[in-house]
Amino acid sequence: IETNTFEFRNPHLERSAALTAADRKWMEEIITDVNHGWDESGDGVGVNLEFRGSDDYLRSKFEEYVYAALSTIKYQDFLTKSAGGGVMITGGS
Repeated sequence: IETNTFEFRNPHLERSAALTAADRKWMEEIITDVNHGWDESGDGVGVNLEFRGSDDYLRSKFEEYVYAALSTIKYQDFLTKSAGGGVMITGGS
């Protein structure tokens, strides 16, 4: 905690916990949006009254991120469980 770093003793766990390029891009977009709307005067009010960069915007972006992660895990779990059961997913018709 004092050094603000994570130390992994298991290299596999370290690779699993690493951020993907998509994660880094997502964070960079949020940082840009917040900085764009930030007022340097320190009064806590944004430069403009846009949704982008606001508290509600940040909440919605994090909610979207968590939902996407959970749905990816759930879909992978479905594919794993249905692989031996003869379930086939097709494009329709």
